[in-house]
Amino acid sequence: MGRDQTAISSLSPGYFPFVMATSIISTAAFLLGPAWLSRTLLVIAAAGFAVLAVAQLVQLIGFRSHVVATFGDPTRVFGFFAIPAGMDVLGIRLGAAGHPLVTAILAAVAAGLWLVLTYAVPASLLLARSQESVVGAVNGT
Repeated sequence: MGRDQTAISSLSPGYFPFVMATSIISTAAFLLGPAWLSRTLLVIAAAGFAVLAVAQLVQLIGFRSHVVATFGDPTRVFGFFAIPAGMDVLGIRLGAAGHPLVTAILAAVAAGLWLVLTYAVPASLLLARSQESVVGAVNGT
């Protein structure tokens, strides 16, 4: 397995807070100024989202076993919730920039993903548990 394949196969959904945080700072700069900083951060957040979304899809298609393993790992599985959160915060900023259709699409996809994760994550932990309780191992960071 090459270096690029290893990077994608081990990609954590925990990278999506980068999109979320960058979008939050972009929104603050949109509201408070300077405008150039807001626009720059919006471009960075959108590019980061695009790269991470493609990499996550490649991982899901090409390295499904790694994704399944992450779903069974209580220390990593809650990181998937960062994906819809990042989508929503980026969508809010894009809406402020005058892109309501993109905002609506991101919100709809994020809502569907959040709904699936809300049921899939606890189910995966219950099915994959090897001990009485997984609560002590859960890591939401």
